[in-house]
Amino acid sequence: NVDHVAITINMIDPEVGERIYPWVAWRGKRYSGREASKILSEQQLAGLAALTERKILCKVNSVMIPGINDEHLVEVSRTVKGLGAFLHNVMPLVSAPEHGTVFGLTGQRGPTPQELKA
Repeated sequence: NVDHVAITINMIDPEVGERIYPWVAWRGKRYSGREASKILSEQQLAGLAALTERKILCKVNSVMIPGINDEHLVEVSRTVKGLGAFLHNVMPLVSAPEHGTVFGLTGQRGPTPQELKA
């Protein structure tokens, strides 16, 4: 039986999400832009709610991306806690180009230690 789950939720606002996720695949179709991030957020939050209703312990991880979702993470935290997450863990973006991530390759910086403490 599953008794705990970790979920990554980097945004709940589709306007923020479209800057993180260029597209999502859902029900056999590819979506882009704000519509994509709206679908993703709705499904993530519905999944979190369904898990916590079944008394499954849920930890939510978020990656802090400076200038994109850093100021939005307080709202994410309130929302996921309200849906029953027992912990919201904010992690720094790993943005070194050698890791090959989109953010690393486009020059997006990771958060400073001060930004992570805020």
